[in-house]
Amino acid sequence: MRIQWVRQKLFLVLVGLTLVFGLACQASPSQMAQTGATPQGRYLLALSDIDMVATAYEDGNLGATIPNTQDTLAIAKLPLSQNARPEATITASNSVFSPPLVMDVTPNGQLAMVIETWQPRSPQATKLSDLLQGHKLRAFDLTNPNQPRLASEVEIPKQSQAIQINPSGDLAVITGFDLANGLTFVPIRNNRPGTPQTFQFPELTPRPDLPLDGAMSVQWHPSGRYVAVNFNIRSQVIFYEVLRAADGTVSGLRQWGNIVRVNKFPMLGRFTPDGRHYITSDLQWGPDVPGFFNVNQGLLTTIQVAALDTPADKVQHFTVAVAEGGLASETIAISPDGQFVVTSSMRNTGKLKSDPIYNPKASLGLYRIDPETGVLNKMGEWMFEATLPQGLTFDASGNFIFVGVNAYNNTPRQGGIEVWQLRRDEKASLERTNMAIRLSRGVHTLSLIR
Repeated sequence: MRIQWVRQKLFLVLVGLTLVFGLACQASPSQMAQTGATPQGRYLLALSDIDMVATAYEDGNLGATIPNTQDTLAIAKLPLSQNARPEATITASNSVFSPPLVMDVTPNGQLAMVIETWQPRSPQATKLSDLLQGHKLRAFDLTNPNQPRLASEVEIPKQSQAIQINPSGDLAVITGFDLANGLTFVPIRNNRPGTPQTFQFPELTPRPDLPLDGAMSVQWHPSGRYVAVNFNIRSQVIFYEVLRAADGTVSGLRQWGNIVRVNKFPMLGRFTPDGRHYITSDLQWGPDVPGFFNVNQGLLTTIQVAALDTPADKVQHFTVAVAEGGLASETIAISPDGQFVVTSSMRNTGKLKSDPIYNPKASLGLYRIDPETGVLNKMGEWMFEATLPQGLTFDASGNFIFVGVNAYNNTPRQGGIEVWQLRRDEKASLERTNMAIRLSRGVHTLSLIR
């Protein structure tokens, strides 16, 4: 029984809480930026999971339910006003007990796809351990964003972790946590998903000596030919070529170049828009860390990605830079012009308030990217009151950042989306604005329709 409890505890912390200590800058409501500029884009999408409170990662208790409320996909029209409300909402089973990568939207903005990592909480469920693994992918028709509707529902591997749609919008890729789940591809035709195909990772030997050996993040290269997969416990990133037949059907996977060793526990990664670099957020968690996750520093690692015209037998990817990262930065975003990285750090905000190290303040970090070397220069870190912020995306202009907030200290049943402005002066900085969207608790994954 003790072994089972330890294994369960290790898994719970993979996507949840962090033990961290604070940094410098402050951002309070009285300091919110007053500006005439507004975020650009058409619509902003957000997932909310109402099935668990923020402290569930700490004590395993799901907390009280919210009557007459369900998991939702919210759609907000841009530009925003102060304390905006979503234009529309629709029931969409989702779980914050996952990486903030479980939703994506097609480039034309007409189809959103959502992974169900864990099934909705049953009336009898009171513990995290009571939740059942999810195995559904749901597609939502956004042809009329004011009236979203469920378009289809298909079976995918249990407890899938991340989804991304390729740049051309005709193929989605999904990774499940277990290595046996491999990568699942879902074709998209006429704004509808087709039959999923699952492929095993080629030439990847299972490691029974590693606890919870699996993959939690997958990202398309901007070319649409390759994907990057983060293997968290292995501290590795592997690039794969997606082989497709003349009709677009996926026919297989082929490793593209070498396996890249990064820093410990690369939770997720993002390509720069030009595809030259891939940046990972390495949380430093692992079985050789006290309590698996009790560290006080994360790292960002930059990989130089091989040029697309490199002969197959000479493809080589290199780790070229490491920077001080955020503390439990489960989310990072890269600006559309590839000049900046923003991190969202949960810090100690998910601890029980009775815990001496509980702190109500999370933080955002800002880095300037050297496009030639991939070096990240830290511009600063800004503290703000928010519980377990997850989900980040830039607006279409690259001058604003949408920040998902699970809950607030004074309104534990309410989360939301904050808007921060990127000041692009010589000493770049982030500034909290007075624009926000109020949503149900459990906000964790965001997508922008440009």
